[in-house]
Amino acid sequence: MKEFFTSRLATISNFLATQRFTPSDLKNLFSWNYWTEANIPSTSPDYLPTVLVLIIFCAGMLFWRRQLKIRQQIAPVYDSSINQLANIVVFLVIVAISYLFFRSQAINYLSSRLVILTTLAVAIVWLGYVIYYQWRITPVMHREYLERERFFRYIPKKKEKSPTNKRK
Repeated sequence: MKEFFTSRLATISNFLATQRFTPSDLKNLFSWNYWTEANIPSTSPDYLPTVLVLIIFCAGMLFWRRQLKIRQQIAPVYDSSINQLANIVVFLVIVAISYLFFRSQAINYLSSRLVILTTLAVAIVWLGYVIYYQWRITPVMHREYLERERFFRYIPKKKEKSPTNKRK
């Protein structure tokens, strides 16, 4: 049993030794050849940094979603933003898992960096829409909700007959 864990730890340490993140590689992000490079090897030194960035990005959106759920308890106007943030996180996780699978199987078309660029563009546009919705549309809905609540607060409600007060 000890050999099993020792070999697994050796495999993990070998994997971590191959992973790197150098700031000099960031200049490649602005090169079209970097994104359209054909024949990318199935083992990449960029797995760990990419996964860490994805986890941080998704955690930030989940934290934002939780804050909106807290605000939702006060005024129920945040449904759309809450749902959209959850959809973005699910979209990113599914694309990341499928990308890693296609990359490990060396399927060139579906494991190209162009898939990452397209996914990133879709996620940024989608997140931009959610931010726009939060800044422009939700405050108006929140004001209308508060006005409606204030208006209906002073309208008398019908008293319901309790079962004990019924005449027989």
